[in-house]
Amino acid sequence: MQTSTALFEAEKQPGSITKVLDAACSVDASACSDYMARASARLAVECRGELEAGQPRVTQARVGLGAYGAVRAATCLRDGGGYCFVRAVSNLTDPSDSYLFLMPLGMPLPRGSTPSCDACTRRVMAAYHAAAAGSDPRLRVLYGDGAGRINGVCGAGFVNGTVPRAERSAAAAAAGGRGAGRRGGWTVLVAWAGLAAVGAAAFGIA
Repeated sequence: MQTSTALFEAEKQPGSITKVLDAACSVDASACSDYMARASARLAVECRGELEAGQPRVTQARVGLGAYGAVRAATCLRDGGGYCFVRAVSNLTDPSDSYLFLMPLGMPLPRGSTPSCDACTRRVMAAYHAAAAGSDPRLRVLYGDGAGRINGVCGAGFVNGTVPRAERSAAAAAAGGRGAGRRGGWTVLVAWAGLAAVGAAAFGIA
C-alpha cells in the first residue's frame, strides 16, 4: 500500500477515477459508514498486535476506515460537472490541490503549497469543517492549520477559519489511529472507493 502503480496510471486517465467514484459515491452513505465502522472494529481486535507495533499496512487500513466519512464527503464533491478530486489529482504539474484530500488521513498541507482559490477548495474545506466536529482531534488540528494556509493564499475569510468543537467522546476519537503517511494516503483514498463497492455487494446496501 505504500506505492500504487495503478493509482499513477489512473491519474493519467481521469475517466478511470471518475468511474470508480461514480460507483462509490452512489452507495448509501449511512449504510456504508456502518460497514466501515464494523470493519474497523474487527481490524482492531484481529490485528491488535500489528496495530500496536505500528505495522504500516494495517495502520493505513485502520486510518482509512476511520476517515471514511470525511474522505467520502470530499472526494464525492462535484463542480462544473466533474469531481473536484479528479481535477486535483489530474494536475500533474502542481499537486497543491490534491494535498487537500489527504487531510482526513492525518497529512497537513505542505509548506509552500498553494491551493486554488476556487469553489472546490471552499467546498472541500466546508465538508471537513462539518466532519471535524465528529472526527478525531487530528482532523480538527489539521483543519485549523489548513484553513489558515488557504486564507493566507486566497484572502481572509475565503474558508471558515474557526476550528470545530468536538462532539464525540475522547475514547471514540482516540480510535482513529495514526496518520497514513503521504504515499500510503493516496492508496487509501482510492482504496476506500473499492471498499465501499465491496461492502455494498456483500451487505446488499447499494
